[in-house]
Amino acid sequence: LLAATERAPAEAGQGGEARPGTLADGRVVVAPSRLGAAAGLGLFAGVDIRRGEPITTYDGPVLYREQLPRGHDVSYVLRVPDSGGALIDGKPVADAIRSNAANPASDGFHYPLAGSEWWE
Repeated sequence: LLAATERAPAEAGQGGEARPGTLADGRVVVAPSRLGAAAGLGLFAGVDIRRGEPITTYDGPVLYREQLPRGHDVSYVLRVPDSGGALIDGKPVADAIRSNAANPASDGFHYPLAGSEWWE
């Protein structure tokens, strides 16, 4: 995902290149959607990001359409362009966030369950 608007410089990674944000570093945050209560949670930039900089990565198991179980919730499935049909299933990450009874945290944001592989 890339930033679509020009803003102040984002924190750089090793070698000065921009690095994708994570929930752990606060460059991206999960909060209630601004589209209304029925929309659930959304992903937002936690810092200013310049045009063309990576915003975040999309985590989850990589699979193909024929590997999706019948009736699987595809709300979080992302098609990877030019990949021969690869998909990324983000539902395990969403489930790790939803299962954390401590959400929302004192900062108003939502985080994966402590110890979840999706926290990093």
